[in-house]
Amino acid sequence: MEEKKHKTGFGAQMMYGMAEFFNGGAFVIIGSFFTVFLIKAMGMPPALAGTVPLIGHVWDAITDPMMGNITDRTSAKMGPKRLYMLIGSFATAITFVMLWVPFSTKSTAAMFIFYVIMYCLFSTGSTILMVPYNGLLPDMIDDYALRSKFSNVRMIWSTLGSMVCGVVPTLLLIPFSNEGASIIPILILACGIGIGNAATLTSIFAIMADMPDVDELVTGVHRPGVVSGMSTFARKISSGLSSWLIGVLLAAVGYSEKIANAGGRQALSTQHGIALVFILMPVILCVCLFIFGYRLPMTEKEFNVIKKEIARRRGEDNSVTTDEEKQICEKVTGLSYDRLWDSKNEWIGRRMSTRVVK
Repeated sequence: MEEKKHKTGFGAQMMYGMAEFFNGGAFVIIGSFFTVFLIKAMGMPPALAGTVPLIGHVWDAITDPMMGNITDRTSAKMGPKRLYMLIGSFATAITFVMLWVPFSTKSTAAMFIFYVIMYCLFSTGSTILMVPYNGLLPDMIDDYALRSKFSNVRMIWSTLGSMVCGVVPTLLLIPFSNEGASIIPILILACGIGIGNAATLTSIFAIMADMPDVDELVTGVHRPGVVSGMSTFARKISSGLSSWLIGVLLAAVGYSEKIANAGGRQALSTQHGIALVFILMPVILCVCLFIFGYRLPMTEKEFNVIKKEIARRRGEDNSVTTDEEKQICEKVTGLSYDRLWDSKNEWIGRRMSTRVVK
């Protein structure tokens, strides 16, 4: 799709990034409050409550790649991505509300099944919305710098969504807490989280926009929807794993939902354990993020080489590939140069992804 068909000014960037307000905010609410809602409001055991999002994101392993494939194969007058984004926005709004519907029952198993179903429905709606959205930018923009501008604006909206949806519910819950809390530390922490979130998302969104080009050079097929489906799945499964792991760790440090529901204090050892969980886990994950981000072989130089090589393969560029360009193509894709642009490579993505970071 040619870049000139799309507006690329500040207004277009703002409208594009605005959708990320939902994605950044909704999953902050779910990640921060859904497990707490299941444990404290519904009385579900912590380990079981943490398993609900995990199952929902295992479901994403099926729906996200499938939705990406459907998007790439759909034709619509208004554009397949915009069509599915419109459908997904309504589906996500309805199912998000259903997540918080109290399901009072004496059967823990029935409660668990109910919220697993609700979470899977929400994840499906989110998939219909976000997979086409994540695959939109590669079809809109071919310029590396311009893509970065769009990704930066998207990051800003995501950070705003994260901060608003992290702070506002917390402030609303303060009057109902057993001991109350000072607002100032909450606001400071929210700003700190927002800054950290912005720093990581800037690179992540830029990388996501470039991956369809790498995939096309490998497979010879332009399929941003499939690549978007996999990236959306990776983001969701990491969220689900974190919720599950938090539930397991809370149970391991002796957290009692009965004490919490009665308004009592957890044991001192449990409080220390909770503090370690919420301090050490983010630090470890951030270190892993920095390592993988540093080792990713994609800068503006590599991007331009990849785009030029794709143009050659399409017959749009008659220049001869230099040895340096061949080495860059091999470094970025993880495959030898003579194996590129082959549809058989569609099935080696897992092996390729492990080689890219070597």
